[in-house]
Amino acid sequence: AAKASDASALPSSFILQNVWHDDAPIAHFLRWPSEGRGLFFSVTNPFGKYLFRSSSQLYKGGYEAKTSYQPKFVASSSHTTDRVMIGFTALSKYYFERSNVNTGERLAFTRCVSHFLEDKASRSKLGTMKVNVAWDESDFQIDVGTPAGRHEYKRIIDRNHQLGVTHMVYGPRNTLHSNILNDTDDYKWEHVLWFSLGEQIREGRFDPATDPIPNDILDMVHYARSKNVSLLAYVYPLCVHWSKFPEAWVGGWTDISMPGVKDWLLSTLKAFIHKTGAKGFASDCGYVNDAPDNPRRYSQWRAWQDIIKALRKEFPDIIMDHRSSAHKWGPWHQLSGSYDEPLSGDENPETYGVPIASLSTDHVAADMLRQVNYKYAAFQLIPAVRIPGFMFHQTERTADNGTSPCFYEKPCFNNNTRDFDLLGYKYSVISNIGTAGLNNVLCMIPARDFKEYSLFPKEDLHFISKWLRWTDEHISYLENTVPIATLDMANLGSVDGTAAMASSDEGFLFLFNPNLVPMSVSIVIDESIGISNSSRQSSWVLSEIYPRSLPNVSFYYHSDAIQVTLEPSSAMVLSLFKQINVTKDFAGARTGVVGPAGKEVSFQLNHPTLIGDEAISFNGVQCSKEIDDGRDDDGNAKLQIMFGDGSLAVSHAMPLGDQLPSSQNTGGKFSTTFEVPISVFIQLMERENAYPIDWQSAERFATWLIPQRLLAYIFIANPDDSWSLKAKLDGESVTVHKAYNSRGVINGRTFTGFYLDLNELEIAPDVSYHLELNLPHRLPRGAFQGIFLHNLETSLTGNVTRCAIKTDS
Repeated sequence: AAKASDASALPSSFILQNVWHDDAPIAHFLRWPSEGRGLFFSVTNPFGKYLFRSSSQLYKGGYEAKTSYQPKFVASSSHTTDRVMIGFTALSKYYFERSNVNTGERLAFTRCVSHFLEDKASRSKLGTMKVNVAWDESDFQIDVGTPAGRHEYKRIIDRNHQLGVTHMVYGPRNTLHSNILNDTDDYKWEHVLWFSLGEQIREGRFDPATDPIPNDILDMVHYARSKNVSLLAYVYPLCVHWSKFPEAWVGGWTDISMPGVKDWLLSTLKAFIHKTGAKGFASDCGYVNDAPDNPRRYSQWRAWQDIIKALRKEFPDIIMDHRSSAHKWGPWHQLSGSYDEPLSGDENPETYGVPIASLSTDHVAADMLRQVNYKYAAFQLIPAVRIPGFMFHQTERTADNGTSPCFYEKPCFNNNTRDFDLLGYKYSVISNIGTAGLNNVLCMIPARDFKEYSLFPKEDLHFISKWLRWTDEHISYLENTVPIATLDMANLGSVDGTAAMASSDEGFLFLFNPNLVPMSVSIVIDESIGISNSSRQSSWVLSEIYPRSLPNVSFYYHSDAIQVTLEPSSAMVLSLFKQINVTKDFAGARTGVVGPAGKEVSFQLNHPTLIGDEAISFNGVQCSKEIDDGRDDDGNAKLQIMFGDGSLAVSHAMPLGDQLPSSQNTGGKFSTTFEVPISVFIQLMERENAYPIDWQSAERFATWLIPQRLLAYIFIANPDDSWSLKAKLDGESVTVHKAYNSRGVINGRTFTGFYLDLNELEIAPDVSYHLELNLPHRLPRGAFQGIFLHNLETSLTGNVTRCAIKTDS
């Protein structure tokens, strides 16, 4: 207890609740804002209870560990309690608005958690996690008990090898060893567990400690290993009724804390790794029976922690992919694991819905990922090394006719095997790396469908593998990834982003614009992006490394503001590295510069007097020094770079028509006149020639497939599929289509909005058309944002035609 001389010295008290669990608080913070410091207390399990009496300045923290075993089950008379951590915090001036956590509190707390992580040596050897969760490409539809199934599955392994992926969650069915009709779990996945040996292990017919692993299973393990890919087994800890322990089956769950059960499960997992060569597990279906009346919640949680701790000790390099309820248990749940639960729940489109509407399924998933990872970082205070990625998307499991092939005892058939989002995946890659670059979890990859596999563009393979390698090369930056404190999480109406700064106070900014219109943002170089006050006297050079290549385009001092504009529905990666001599370092030639064809890009120069007389050039074009009499005399300058090749230039999400609706509109009637330039049709034709897949009619329901078609997206925020929209083109009624993130499955939860198929309407290039829309009345103000062309990519070029540095005087 600290004594205070006056009331102003009393600390404020703040308990950080768990955003996903009402009864699992994260920590208790005490703050002395006037002194810029504080304390935190955290019980190192999810069951902490905290109390602070300001009058006496008495603090209490602890937890209750209950059990209800009869004495005959008690195997030991002693128990080591969990720690209560006490840490000091240095308060910054920034708080994450949604969670009310100070950035200094997050830094101190995550450093504390990171101290106890048990895979640090392994990660320093293995690099970043690169895991393909193959159930996201519906690998459970593949029967590897047949030659055709083994051939198809090896194609998935081959594609992972090409991408640089090192691990796969392996969960195909195998009719040589299991049958879905024998499954006892509610979800009917048991036949794919434990490399298809799950049913036999549950029944006691197979023991990995004594029985040989079937040769066909070992063949797949060895084939994967020959491609530098290791396999992870899919397992259920709780929701399997193990025949060996009938008394442990309580309320539809196996109580793994019961003496004997935990030891058996651990020894079975160990034997399985030794015998099969598996390099880890993906565990699902829960770890704790979280029913409020379950008296064994703590003991079950502790039993699972003991299991994974022992696994990590014996097999330090394994990967443990935790699913189901893993996201609920907070920062101390993953000390021995590898990363937390991607998307904080099931990945199927119906589960997470549509946080931000888009015709691109990878954009929908990426926006959801960034929302979830913001919560992991700002609410649960998960260290960056445990925040999970989610790259691409899970293929819709349900067929368009409503059946569910290969699960819930339904007949098996191939469904949605071709589903890669060719034009949306880059946004997803950067979203994963920008929020969880140490844990790259890849979902649906282009492999199962032979045409999609064989015709997948080499430049896209290179893009994915290049960025995965980039994560290995920049671990010291990515391990400090944090949301930018002055930005909200992913939402319409704003830009969101993260910063990844090394201990040297330099690194990268990842910015995202989920809106269908350009958005500008201002970022201050200070603690809001993880740069410490010890660098107050430093200066930095700014470069853009994605989507354009614009090296050394501006320079800044501590507390300066970076101002950039992001194009619609896009991601941007900036680098900030320190420089020694501003004048000297800003001068010189830049090569490899790439920008938008036919457009000008500009960057503010806050300190023009420091620009020397030495030549500055971009791709061989020297920048002129000019006076801009039309600018306000704000003391700043501007670097302007003009790119050529504009005659056939195309921009992503180009507005359809000569006007956008008023930001005050509430729906009703809207009309516009438009022409689609020939350059749009040329880009689509080139894509069709480069990616000549024989698309089928049913694939038209997936708006991210058939990327050579031209769609016009009628963007309304938070659309409702019960609405009715009508359209006329040159006075004739035309069809307004509805889009779903679940392909042809009609589900209001996955509704992404309305669109026109301009190919269907036989729109010709450079011809004027008049479009009338009849929208729902009384929409939220500004919800209708316009009509935008979908399936276009911004044309990029290295042809710099002009460069100028413009100053006021």
